Amino acid sequence: MDPEPITKSPFDEPAVVPIAVDQQLIEKPAFLIELMTKIFVFVIVIAVYLTLTNLSSYVNVYPFCKISLEQDVLEGNSQTITAALTQILQQDPKSYQTVCQYVSTITEDTCLIANSPISQSDSQTQLAPVNEGCYVKGTKNIYLTPTKDTTDQTVTARADAIKKYAELSKSFWESQ
Repeated sequence: MDPEPITKSPFDEPAVVPIAVDQQLIEKPAFLIELMTKIFVFVIVIAVYLTLTNLSSYVNVYPFCKISLEQDVLEGNSQTITAALTQILQQDPKSYQTVCQYVSTITEDTCLIANSPISQSDSQTQLAPVNEGCYVKGTKNIYLTPTKDTTDQTVTARADAIKKYAELSKSFWESQ
């Protein structure tokens, strides 16, 4: 007896197998893409904010420190102030914490001390300019004399002045 010829092979038709797919598995990639997009936008916004604030401020993310810098455009150089703050951070972290806590603005401008007259006449009092700058009592503002000089000596002198005036600000605010 001859075997019957096979007319239909199991491979002739594709097998349709029902697969149960969880809806959450389909939505997860979309959720991850949305989350990554939000994180990316957040990082870009933070980067733009830090860039814009760095144009007119000294910002250090860790340890957090933000100090506004007001530069004298014609005679000043805020790069030496930024270098001085970096030098303080690297060489004297305790003073750096004091600067960050008790100084909000560093302004490049000539500072006159009202209590030290050079000469006095009946009509006018001339005030003595301070070489390195001054601290305005009752504020968190430091004034540094503008200079175009960018030498290491200038950076060190500015760092010393900033530390000194930060200590004056600290002593005022702690006595309140």
